[in-house]
Amino acid sequence: MKQYLELYTALIKIVFMGVFSFSLACSSDDAPATTAPDTGIPMPDASGNLQQSLSHDGEERSYIVHLPPNFSKAQTLPLMISLHGRGTTNTVHMQYTKLNAVADAQNFVVVYPLGLVRNLQSGTATHWNAQFGTGVDDIGFIDKLIDQLYTDFGIDLQKVYVSGFSNGGFMAYTLACELSDRIAAIAPVSALLPISQQSNCELQHAVPVLHFHGTADVTVPVSGIPNFALSVAESTRFFAKQYNCEVDPLVTQLTDTAPDDGSTVAKFEYQSCDDKTAVVYYMATNAGHTWPDALEASQLGITNRDINASAIMWEFFKPITHPNPRKGTLLK
Repeated sequence: MKQYLELYTALIKIVFMGVFSFSLACSSDDAPATTAPDTGIPMPDASGNLQQSLSHDGEERSYIVHLPPNFSKAQTLPLMISLHGRGTTNTVHMQYTKLNAVADAQNFVVVYPLGLVRNLQSGTATHWNAQFGTGVDDIGFIDKLIDQLYTDFGIDLQKVYVSGFSNGGFMAYTLACELSDRIAAIAPVSALLPISQQSNCELQHAVPVLHFHGTADVTVPVSGIPNFALSVAESTRFFAKQYNCEVDPLVTQLTDTAPDDGSTVAKFEYQSCDDKTAVVYYMATNAGHTWPDALEASQLGITNRDINASAIMWEFFKPITHPNPRKGTLLK
């Protein structure tokens, strides 16, 4: 695990600087106009973003809320929680994934929380405590964040989804296991299920899983991380087994629509699951530690351009409704 953390930190610093430079160069003047929600909070900027914070466990926790054009609290919109990788920030993650464009087109709210800085084996960095042993209560933070967004924006508690990149994807798996009374479905990218999470995964409903990974990912290898995380096949199979799916997934080779990217994609889909619960993963040949069709991050390897992970995960999430979500709490 130490080797994984050291490599991840080194690589993510490189991509962080590149994406940060991109974000500074981007202008929000061309972003769609938004209307101020009738919630007593500040009006979003020209891109539809709000910088917010809440207090949890004695610390101030920051997050960015992105509202689609002409947002109205009366609409009761779905929510996607999207979690950045270790050592980077929510601002960089927002720019990198281009999820805001999907939210604007499909009319849902996105929130980008910021992980706390802690000193781990590989140094000091932002992180999510997905079985990392730091003592940070990120599960409680996300739980409270859902209530805060329910209070401020009237989000649909039956349609709360989690996506995440790398360490953020590990956290998505953790939230599926430990906050399934609130989370309807998850979509990890370049992440794995922590080995220790298997014994602490009390699913209160069948949580659909959509996973993306590159075969040339050296930061979070497809084969898993010894003594820390399962392989991609084992991570997805863990959930497929809970839902009594067929043992072997159906494999479909997708059309190579971007031959110049040096990568192709195969889709693995588990069949005959209870209640038609979906467990699916996309494997991008030769792709690195990257989010399919995101901002270019060549330092982390090839980015597949045949599929757009942000768009696919929304199409995956859109029909899924939590069967019995916990009642929301209105916060003062």
